[in-house]
Amino acid sequence: MALALSFVVEGKSDAAFLRRFLPQDLRSARFFAAGGRMSLATVARNLLVHEGGPVMIVADADTRAADQILEHRGILRLALQHVSQEKLFDVFLFAPEIEVLIFEAPSVLDQITQGLSRKAALVDRGRQAPHKTLASALAGRSITDWIDALDESSLADLRSGNQATQLLAAVRRLVPVDPSSLLVGPHKGEGWQARKSGSYSVGVLRKTQSEMMDRGRELAKRESLEHTIQGPSSATRRKDGKGGEPRRRKDQ
Repeated sequence: MALALSFVVEGKSDAAFLRRFLPQDLRSARFFAAGGRMSLATVARNLLVHEGGPVMIVADADTRAADQILEHRGILRLALQHVSQEKLFDVFLFAPEIEVLIFEAPSVLDQITQGLSRKAALVDRGRQAPHKTLASALAGRSITDWIDALDESSLADLRSGNQATQLLAAVRRLVPVDPSSLLVGPHKGEGWQARKSGSYSVGVLRKTQSEMMDRGRELAKRESLEHTIQGPSSATRRKDGKGGEPRRRKDQ
């Protein structure tokens, strides 16, 4: 990241949840647990004053009422406007709680539920009271442990939900990504995809890795992008230089 992004959240469990949810290029962000809703603005103000931005407050709205969410967000933003430029901070409130991310991407719940009827009922309850519903469904297992066990494909599904998309868009406005790379990697176990770094939409799909690598080099050359090959876990396997040309070894 070009800038050191700081997240201010209510507690340590929210920090763990959010860190796991974020794409890999954002997981190096710093997280500060305010110890409760009342201290969110204080912690964020201190960061902005003493260290600068960008700073993102992420918290539970504890309501689904749009007018109440807008009011609470406005109060938090006003508290920060007195100490910093607006372009250096933002506030995102989950309606009603951060765990709603899971119920807005119900395919992730397949690891818990057995049968569509139960799953549909769980999703309905979960969108109303996500934390309580998820805790009950996990039957004593830690929510943080369950999130940590999700694979990258499930995490990608988690990021596709409505509020997840809104949060990531807000983060990218604070810390924009220079699309300097064309990323080539598996597409949810079916074929291969290419997309620009910082984008979550698939640009091109091909059936095989070989076809996608050839097409990726063409696109990278056309747009003067670095050509990066990723494995199933999004780990980088290989990088070609700008324009898709293979990198030369130092001893060549």
